Amino acid sequence: MTWRMWDVETGQCLMEQEGHSRPVYTVAFHPDGSLAASAGLDSIGRLWDCRTGRSIWTLEGHIKQVLAMDFSPNGYQVVTGSDDHQAKAEHICNKQCAMAVHSDKVQSQCAMAELNNRAQ
Repeated sequence: MTWRMWDVETGQCLMEQEGHSRPVYTVAFHPDGSLAASAGLDSIGRLWDCRTGRSIWTLEGHIKQVLAMDFSPNGYQVVTGSDDHQAKAEHICNKQCAMAVHSDKVQSQCAMAELNNRAQ
């Protein structure tokens, strides 16, 4: 499945990404605009390099669809929220899980704050 980024003034497609096996539900952009994150009904997230258009990381581990995704304000982590009632924060630099939370409240929205100054 694909997602696209459009120039709203010209209507031109700036980026078209394929890489998900089922529909994409959410897309987020890194604070500096260099990366995009997509996730959806295939239970995975992907990080994309906006300069090259290449997928640079596949985030796996959820067992149900990923309905939300966001970057931390400092850009060091990405968080996913899934219908499996888990939210996961992953370090972008070393591609390791920084935190995983299970709650019946996790479903369709994620927002990321810095992890008590451990975000670096």
